[in-house]
Amino acid sequence: MQQLLTTFAAEAQEYLHVVSQGVLALEEQRANSNVAALLAEMFRAAHSLKGAARAVGATDIANVAHALESVMGHIRSGALHPDAAQYDLLYQTVDTLSALVKTLLTGVAANVEVAHLIDQLTVMATGAAEKPPIAIQTGLAARAAGPAPEKTSAGAACSSAVTTVPASLSSAVSPALTSISSSDESVRIATIKLDAIIEQVGELQVAQLADVLSMRRLQHLIEDAEHYAAARRKHTTDSRFSPAPNIDGGAAFTSHPLHALLADMRRVWSEMQASYRHQAQLVDGLEEAVLGTRLMPVATVLESFPRMVRDLARTLDKQVHLSIDGGETEIDRAVLEQIKAPLTHLLRNAVDHGIEAPAVRTQCGKPAEGNISLQVAQRGSMIVIDIADDGAGIDCKQVRASAIHRGVIDAVEAGRMSDQDLLWLIFRSGMSTRLQVTEVSGRGVGLDVVRDQVERLRGYIDVVSTPGQGARFSLHLPLSVATTLCLLVESAAQIFAVPTSGLLRVTRVQANTIGHAEGCEVVRIGERVLALHDLSDLLALPAASRRAPCDGALYALLLGVAEQRVAIAVDAVHEVQELIVKPLPQPIAHVQHIAGASTLGAGEIALVLNVAELARATNQRTERQREWRSATPQNETPLAAPAAGPAILVADDSFTTRSLERNILETAGYQVCVAADGLEAWMLLQSQTVDLVVSDVLMPHMTGFDLTCRIRGDKRFANLPVILVTAQEAPEDRERGLAAGADAYLVKSAFDQDALLSTVARLI
Repeated sequence: MQQLLTTFAAEAQEYLHVVSQGVLALEEQRANSNVAALLAEMFRAAHSLKGAARAVGATDIANVAHALESVMGHIRSGALHPDAAQYDLLYQTVDTLSALVKTLLTGVAANVEVAHLIDQLTVMATGAAEKPPIAIQTGLAARAAGPAPEKTSAGAACSSAVTTVPASLSSAVSPALTSISSSDESVRIATIKLDAIIEQVGELQVAQLADVLSMRRLQHLIEDAEHYAAARRKHTTDSRFSPAPNIDGGAAFTSHPLHALLADMRRVWSEMQASYRHQAQLVDGLEEAVLGTRLMPVATVLESFPRMVRDLARTLDKQVHLSIDGGETEIDRAVLEQIKAPLTHLLRNAVDHGIEAPAVRTQCGKPAEGNISLQVAQRGSMIVIDIADDGAGIDCKQVRASAIHRGVIDAVEAGRMSDQDLLWLIFRSGMSTRLQVTEVSGRGVGLDVVRDQVERLRGYIDVVSTPGQGARFSLHLPLSVATTLCLLVESAAQIFAVPTSGLLRVTRVQANTIGHAEGCEVVRIGERVLALHDLSDLLALPAASRRAPCDGALYALLLGVAEQRVAIAVDAVHEVQELIVKPLPQPIAHVQHIAGASTLGAGEIALVLNVAELARATNQRTERQREWRSATPQNETPLAAPAAGPAILVADDSFTTRSLERNILETAGYQVCVAADGLEAWMLLQSQTVDLVVSDVLMPHMTGFDLTCRIRGDKRFANLPVILVTAQEAPEDRERGLAAGADAYLVKSAFDQDALLSTVARLI
């Protein structure tokens, strides 16, 4: 029986969603020519809800739905044109029905006045001031009597003011609904069970990495054995290796036990490679399938927002319309569950702080109705949610005054801050531009919580504002929190993971190219000159454990969070891995600059960096260093401007390969732009002038072969050199690449820096 009630509840919520969204569209007059179809759909939803409720013996739900159906019928016929108060009643009806459905499932009484509500709906539908008294049946007696006749009046069978549903309703269940359809392919799975499966997939990936290490050790043993055998064959004086009379020396050696052992080792190596590739395909497929089960449309969270905005606007005597785009975008349910509160707060802020009163908007030459847009889009492995309004915008002068008044910053610090810096102050705890506390705002609590919640999801938030035109908040969130793509780096002999969502670039920096300005070490990355901070210093790692670069160079990570750009120095850069990030256990759950931890292939633990927190820390550190520099003048070392060499486009879907090739080419004096696939590279060629293209072969959207064919097929690029750098080393692949028009074909297994640079120099 409980399974049946659960099915009914899910069905009822779908019907109520149709009615709720329809009422909102009618009130905002957004139905246009589809108003007839919309009203028909709403009428059918109310009618179907009534029938389903009667089938499971939910008398109160059926009676309210019947009254709602009558109202929809009168609106549909044109006899009723609801006013604002009547729209409020329709919303109240939806809320009451939702509460009754919840009561049906839980057995906990809902504090709703069913009889009074039906009276109000009856008056709304018929215009009657009174309705005839009707005998009321409630409880089990009504259910045992079976479904009420179809033509019962709207006010029939009302229950008492407070409705309680008994746990057992089996005696009144319609036979037609006593079982779930066998064709139903949907299965409800608890999130904790999905998380457990994902963790097991992560353990498989860790085991795979361990296998890779074992394979590498075996490969090294084979290479050592081959070198030993070659040396023995060349230099031995042992009689066993001396050519016998009339027997070739090489033939004699092939019969030696060492040769047989090498052959066995090579065979095992090949079998391990084949097995690993097969396992990798299976694990990747399993991971993709499991992660897919966690994805849900964002619309499941967004659907309640139009109603919320409407109710809040009415409370504040404002006119506000909310438009939503991209609700079909799918995101991890764990992320979905945690973003509703931040989005709710941002929307409430937009209505309360952003949108002006109708009279004020009219005086400013704006429409009386304000507009708020909520847009959701997927960009790579991130979900971006933009909330923008056409209101007054954020007054930076008011923010500065409020921050000083509330003691968030002092007047001296506030005077040095730019408008963008002032905008970031609204995310500080205790900040509010409202001088009076209201039910909606003014307590200085909210945006700091929003920022913290977003960063706990390993995302970040950005804000831009134009006075008089509005403000836009952008939430950048990971598509999934189950796994995170990270770059493994080393600092002070420890391994750290940097989420690639906040990683813009990796470059190799020679020590003699690091300058000093305003008390800070600075480095040029591309066209930017940035303060350079050592990761070991930021994390307060022991100085004795730091590794000095063997060639006088180090790696600089360019991190980007919102509009902030920071450069972090590390000792070494390793590989990119998909990691399952777990929160730190108590009592170390909140370690500065650390977002969590993950287990690597060899069993070691890698701490995952909080990129957003690191960005803020480095900016604050830079400001302190500048203040110290102003008090204690130091010698400054200016940075030389980069040489303007030939421009090269690098296209590769591997972040590691792109970064490596870019670093090699830029160090050699070339200007480099990058693309993540062939299609992006082709689009870049339409807007940028380059002197040479370096491309991978196997890429999504457009392969390197196809890219080369397109380049050669366009007369604009007829003489543009193309180098294919790929792991496809078969002769037929090389022939295909050259036939497509590539000027050179480099194999990654034999790839080295000199080969790339010499090939580039030859073609440019």
